[in-house]
Amino acid sequence: MSELFTPDAYEGRPVAVAVDGSDFARDAADWAAGEALRGGRRLRVLTVADSASDEDAFDLLDEIETRLVKAHPGLVVERDALVGDPVRELEAVSRESALLVVGSRGRGGFAGLLLGSVSFHLAAHAHCPLVVVPRSHAAAAHRGPSVVGVDDEHDCTQVLRYALDHAEGAGGGLRVVHAWAPYPLHDSTYISDTDITARHAQERIAAWLKAAHAEQYRVRAETAVVRGDPAKVLVEQSRDADLVVVGAHRGRLPRTGRIGPILHELLLAARCPVAIVPLVWSAE
Repeated sequence: MSELFTPDAYEGRPVAVAVDGSDFARDAADWAAGEALRGGRRLRVLTVADSASDEDAFDLLDEIETRLVKAHPGLVVERDALVGDPVRELEAVSRESALLVVGSRGRGGFAGLLLGSVSFHLAAHAHCPLVVVPRSHAAAAHRGPSVVGVDDEHDCTQVLRYALDHAEGAGGGLRVVHAWAPYPLHDSTYISDTDITARHAQERIAAWLKAAHAEQYRVRAETAVVRGDPAKVLVEQSRDADLVVVGAHRGRLPRTGRIGPILHELLLAARCPVAIVPLVWSAE
């Protein structure tokens, strides 16, 4: 049984952003600052240093803090230079954060904050929502809706609740997307009952929105049931989206450090930030 995400689930916790001096990380810091302000949270800017006396790490934190405070009046910034393995340090940070934000790529420094290593691990194992911000993202150009991807295998209430909360804070709409690809019966025959599939998907989405208390949000929600490869559909949706939100399950499978193919492709190709909401499971 899944535990419902609620806006106060991380009460009092900061938004954390990992930086390494790359342009990707600076973009992530800007996005995280805006999110912290909208949510009334403090921003924790952190880097992973080679040693406790690494002056470059402290210079970087000084630079990032100065720029963010100037660009985002009212922002409360904390900074931290952590020492150790980035994977372990950032996963630990996620235990005490409301949100963890990283850039889609780093210098190859940061002891390796590079998509495919640290970011992929966090996508699979972070204990709070994780947002990966691509370098191609330009905040002023992305004023579209928040897009949330849902499937027919899992209860998507938690993911919808997170997306509703973000959309309301961002002042935008919400687009709930269910993409499905036909399964081959044999080489020349495909399941083609699109109307039945679409109707069932719409019914599930309506039930999840009700369970997420969508009526309590000042957000206009629309649904899109699309026939096509889910990863490609979500990548296409990201072109005019403010944020794409998906869920990732925790606690049922061994810690393989891997993410599924849909999330893998989305993180590589999305044109806007991607939020991965951990879905926590417990035995009934």
